[in-house]
Order: sequence, then C-alpha cells, then structure tokens
Amino acid sequence: GRAPSLPPSPRGSVMGLFDSLVTSVLQRRQAHRATVELASQTKGTLYDRAVSNFALRYQVYLFRCVHLLVTFLVWQHFFQKKLEAQKVAVPAGAPNAGLKRTVPPVEFGLMHAILMQLCIVPITMCRKVLAMVSQYIPSFPYQHVTSFHIQVGYAFCFFLISATILFFGFFGRVCYDFNRGYDPKDFCAKFRSEIFATGLVTFVATLIVFVTSYFRGRMPYEIFYLSHFFVFVMFLFATIHTFDDVARNGQVRSQNLAWFGTSMAIYMADRLWAATSKRSCRVIEAVPTEDGTALALTIERPHGFEFHPGQYAQICVPGIDRFWHPFSIASAPEVRHLKFLIKANVDSPASWTCALMSKQWLDKMLSGQALVHVRGPYGYAVADLKKSDAVLAIGSGTGVVPMLSLMDERLITMSRVGRDALVKAVTVRSSDMDKGATPTEVARRRSEDGVDDNLLAAITAVQLGFRQNRLKAQGVDSSYYKKLRFNAFAERLHALADFIGFLLILAIVIVLGISLSWCNLPEVAARRWQAYVTQISSAAVLGVVCLHLVYRLCFPARFRRGFFTIVEVMVMGVALTLVVFWWLDGIHNYATPTGLQLLLRVVIWLFFMARLYYASPTLRDASYRATLRRHNILGAQTYKLIWVTRSADLVLCHLPALMAKIDEVHHSIYGRAAEPGTWEQSLGRFVDFTIYVTDKNVERIHKLKDLAAGSLAEGKICFCRPNLHEEITKFTQRQLIDQIDAGKDAPGIITDVTFCGAPNIAMQAHHAVHASNIISAALGYPHCRTLFREEFYGFSPPVRKTQVKTLPTEKHTQPECQ
Repeated sequence: GRAPSLPPSPRGSVMGLFDSLVTSVLQRRQAHRATVELASQTKGTLYDRAVSNFALRYQVYLFRCVHLLVTFLVWQHFFQKKLEAQKVAVPAGAPNAGLKRTVPPVEFGLMHAILMQLCIVPITMCRKVLAMVSQYIPSFPYQHVTSFHIQVGYAFCFFLISATILFFGFFGRVCYDFNRGYDPKDFCAKFRSEIFATGLVTFVATLIVFVTSYFRGRMPYEIFYLSHFFVFVMFLFATIHTFDDVARNGQVRSQNLAWFGTSMAIYMADRLWAATSKRSCRVIEAVPTEDGTALALTIERPHGFEFHPGQYAQICVPGIDRFWHPFSIASAPEVRHLKFLIKANVDSPASWTCALMSKQWLDKMLSGQALVHVRGPYGYAVADLKKSDAVLAIGSGTGVVPMLSLMDERLITMSRVGRDALVKAVTVRSSDMDKGATPTEVARRRSEDGVDDNLLAAITAVQLGFRQNRLKAQGVDSSYYKKLRFNAFAERLHALADFIGFLLILAIVIVLGISLSWCNLPEVAARRWQAYVTQISSAAVLGVVCLHLVYRLCFPARFRRGFFTIVEVMVMGVALTLVVFWWLDGIHNYATPTGLQLLLRVVIWLFFMARLYYASPTLRDASYRATLRRHNILGAQTYKLIWVTRSADLVLCHLPALMAKIDEVHHSIYGRAAEPGTWEQSLGRFVDFTIYVTDKNVERIHKLKDLAAGSLAEGKICFCRPNLHEEITKFTQRQLIDQIDAGKDAPGIITDVTFCGAPNIAMQAHHAVHASNIISAALGYPHCRTLFREEFYGFSPPVRKTQVKTLPTEKHTQPECQ
C-alpha cells in the first residue's frame, strides 16, 4: 500500500509564509517606486512650485512681510500726525503750499521709519542672546537672522537715502525761492544748523556701510569687518542729532535715543558677554594639507564650552592680528577637543590664513609660545537628528566641517545605543504610523488581523501585480494614478488654507497696528472713519480666524490637538463675545478705547498670531514628528553625508580618521569591521557617505585610490562632479515610497537636506528640494516634506543665473562614478 502522507512541517509553513510576505512587500514597493518615477517625469504646475517655495521659505516670507508692514504702520502714523499739523500751519495760498504740506509729513514718517530700523538692527546683531533664545524656543528661526538683518539694514539705507534726497530737494527749492524773493520763508538756515551737520555725518557713515556691505564678496574680510564699525559712528551721531542747539534751548524734540537706547543696551550686554567668554587654548595638533590649501587645527576644549553640530566659534591669534575669524567646529560635541578645518586664502599670501599656516606660526603654536583665543559658540545646529526621519548632509570643500561634526555625533550615538536599539529603530517608524492613522485606517488594519496570513499575502500580491502592470501599460491614465492625483487636488486645497493662515497673520498685524495707531493720533488728525474701519476690520479678521480654527479642528490628523487647542477655543469664545459687546455698545470703543480694551486686544491678537504661526506647514510637521518619535533615542533613521571637494589632499587628511570611527562603531555593534559587501545590510542602513573628488592632480588622485583600496571607502569615493539634483531626489524619493507604503493618513516623513558651502551650489540643492516637494504634492502626500537648511559663513561674489546649472557627471574620465 501507499505510505500515509505526512502533515506539513511547521517550519515549512512558516518559511512559506515568510517568503509570501517578502514577495508581497517587494511587489508593493516596486509598485510605489513605479508611481514615484512616473510622477517625477511629469512637470509640476506653477501652483505646485509656488506651494513648495511657500512651505520652504514660510518663516522668511512671514518675518519679512511683518517687518515691512510694521514699518509702514509706523510711517503712516507719523505721516498723518504731521500732515494735519502742516495743513493748519501752512495756508492754502502760501508759496509752495503743496510742497510744504506734503513733503515734511513724508519726511517725518521716513524719519520714524528709520528710527524703527535703528531699533531692530542691534537686536539682530546679538549673536549670543539669539543663540540662547533659539535653544529654548525651537520655533525661533535663528538660521534666518542674518538674512533678516540684511533686509533691515537695506531698508534703513533706503529710507535714509530717500529722506536725504527729499531734504535737499525740498529745502533747496524753498531756499532758492527765498533768495529770488518768491518765498518769504527762510529755509536756507537749515543748511547751516547743527542738526544738518550731524545728519550729514550719519548719512556718510551709513553710505560707507551700505557700499561695503553690498560689495562684501569683492573685498577682503578685514575691510568689510572694519567698515562695519562705522555703524557705531552712525549710532553716535544719530544720538547727537536731536540734542542740537534747538533742543538745548527748550524746544521739545523726539529724541532718537529713546527709540534705540534699549536695543543698543542689549547689544552692548551681548558684546560684553561675548568678550568675557573668551578663552585661551593650547594647540594640540596643526596639520596642513600637502598642497597647502587647508589646515586641520585641533585645540584643547575650554571648560563649559557646550555646542551643537553646525555651530561655529570665533578664533584669534593675537600675534598675527586682533581680528576674530569665524570657523565651523568639526569635532563632535562629546569629545574633549575642538577641531577646525581652515581653508587658506592662497590668492592673498598676506592673508591671516596664510600667516597661520606659515612654518613660523605653526612652530609657535605647537611649542606653546602662541595660544589660540576662542569665543562662542555661535550659530545654530545644522540639523536636528531627533526631529527628522532622514537627514542628507551636503558639504562642498571645507563646508563639510559641520557635517563631519554631525556624523561624529551620529556614530557616537549609535555606538551607545547598541544593536538591539538599532533593530528597534527600524520598527519605530511603523509604530509611529499606527499612532498617526485615522480611526478608519486603524479599523481597516485591525480587520485584516483576522484574515489568514497566507490568503492576505496572496491577495495583496495579486492586487499589487495588477496595479503595477496597469501603471506600466497606461501610465498617467491608470485608475490608481488618477486616484493619487485626486488626493493631490485635495491637498492643494489644504495648501490654500495654509496660505490663508499666512495672510491672516499679516491681517492681524494690520488690525493691531491701526488699533494702536489711530486711537493715539492727536485730535486734529483723528477721523471718525478711522474708528469704523477699525471696527469692521477687527470683526472681519476675527471671523476668518474663527473659520480657520474650525477648519483645523475638522482635520485632527493634520493639526495636532493639545492643551493649547482647548485654550484657543476658549479665547475665541471670549474674543467673539467682546467684539459683539463693543459693537453694540457704540463706536466710541474703537475711537477712544480705554487702556484695558487696548490691552485685551493686544493679548488676544498676539495669541491668535502665535497659534496661526505654529499651525504653519514647517512647524506643524516638525512638532508632530518630534512628539511621535520621543521614545526613539536614535532619532533619524537615515543619515547620509555627501562631500564634494576639489582637493584630494583634504580627503587624505580626514579619511583615515573617518574610517577608523566607522570601523570602531561597526565592530562594537556587529563584532566585525565594516565590509563593502555587507555594509548596506548593516550599519549602512543608518549612516552612509559618498565623497566626490574633482582634483585634477593625477598623483594625488592615485595616492587617494591607494589609501582607499580594499576598504569600504573604495566604493564610496567618486572622482567626478556629482549630479546633486539626482542625488537629492533619489534620497527623498526613498522616503516618499515609505510614506506611500504607510498610507495617506499616516504622519508625514520629514527629510532634512542641509548644505554648507558656496551659494551657487546651494541653489542647485534648493532646486532639487523644490522638485522633491513637488513630486510629493503631485501624488497627494505633501506632508512627506523635504526641508532645506543652508549654512554659509564665508563671502563670495553674487551668483549669476547662468551659474545655476546641474554639474554634469564626468563619465568619460571616471567610469566608477556611473
């Protein structure tokens, strides 16, 4: 007879299920990859590009617009005040009546707009204070302070130049008419007064600062630095400006010092803080590269010197000069020394960097005869590994320094958490996705738990295979792709709501400004229509803010709820009650409000501004991810470094130390050194690097190849120029595939692309980030967002549009780069 059949082996059934699940996962990711590749081939609409740019530069646009609006509100307040006074003082039939009635009010408004800029400029220069604020308030955009400082400075110069032109034009015309006997009013004395002399000195000092700032990329740093000291000359004579003989004789003037005295005191305190934080440090190591283009300087770390990767310090060697020079810190925050990579200015042999690299000063520093003075740290973290899912760090030349510091911190963290924590870090993303899913999505997933695993895997494989075949055959006309495009249309409406929130913040600034301005105008300048405009605009803006709050409450998966959500609902109820009561009580509540009414309006409007600001795309997504990933001690799951450099010697200087750290961490986790064949399946899942070397020196290239031969670095060094656009989009598309795999209702995956180097290369990276966000939006996943952060402490000539091109890959010279 026939032998009885044996039941299937449990191990065989488990392995069969495992193979089915693996096949299902691979087919699903292949289908998603095909979808992403199809979307990347289609050009985004103008609306998609505008949404991407708006989300990336939200904070920049917001602070710049608020600054301009506040400046305009200050100008219009003093313009109206002076205009009504001039109408009373100048009869209608007087000579030059039109000019005398309009030009002084315009100039009076410009004067106070200038004073407002003088009030802001010292605050933007408080590096220590602002760096401390950014550590306690993560939403503070410290990385944009420099650009904001430039805008305020240029606005000040524009207003001052405009006021000077108006002054000479108006008083010159009236003085000319007086000398000809056409005008009885003698304005010629204005050109001989003390206030004219101090104003002229202020104008000349400002002009020097403006010219040297505009051409800062075409002059030595020392000249730019010294010329900025004319700012203090300008502030000094601006203070003396209103203490002239007229003020000393008892005439009341609007004293300039009252405007910027407090901010200047804060700035002086900040400078005193920086001066007292100066430390003298002994040089541990100073190794110049063989080609003499860079110096690796290692000094002892002062006690209490705490910093984050990406921050910089100022160093000074008194024997060379007394200037402070900013350099990024290359060492990790946990080590006991500070390392700097200093690029030599070979075009200027008399420069500070060339003097530092001379044999004379290297011997002095290494022997202890010369100490290096350090103060800091300054700046901001180049990336936060705990608030992102993936980080792509790109450095060009010596701009790789903060990225190396970030990589050292990453490797040290990984060596501490151990192998079990790394395995847990891989699964933490899926658990986060479950937490962020909507109730409908959770119910669907739970319903699948009762289905036979083999049957579910088979059904999924069939569905995905059919979907992938349809995508290949029909492309953008397939039903699945059309469904994604429909989801993208809904996301475009959400983007429109985000823009409305942006406009609401500006509207609140306007309403708050006119509420404080018009009720404080003198009686001669107050008008009844102003009260009606304030009343109607306040009610209208509050109504739209209320609708925006209802919209945010309707999408809890998009806008995280918490304690402040309850407070916002309560404040909205109080605000609506007060508006209705004041409206019914009479127009006097807006024409002549009490101090308590103004205080309530200021507090309520500022609260709504803060809530709308934190509901913005960048802050909303970042805060959501930070909350969901608090339990993940590793932070970002993926970190990749891309280093682009022209100097092979620079790589020869840093590669041995980098590979030693990687091997040490790999051995502590996996028990063996890093190997090319297993790298992608081990430590390479969490940290990776690629180095592009464009050195034309054949001897140095061969030396670098010999150093990397047989090691992991051999496959990580490419001797060609990179296509940064392709590198960035490939990296971000992998995150987008994970997002599609998790589902539309899952929390967004945040990718940080951070760059340090020349501005022209930064623009290429910025364009690639735009393209990545456009692809995400086109598929209906705009919450899978790519952020861009640029760090650049040097100076370079302005970038021409013709320079902004993707660098071609030199396939004909180095085939290994393909």
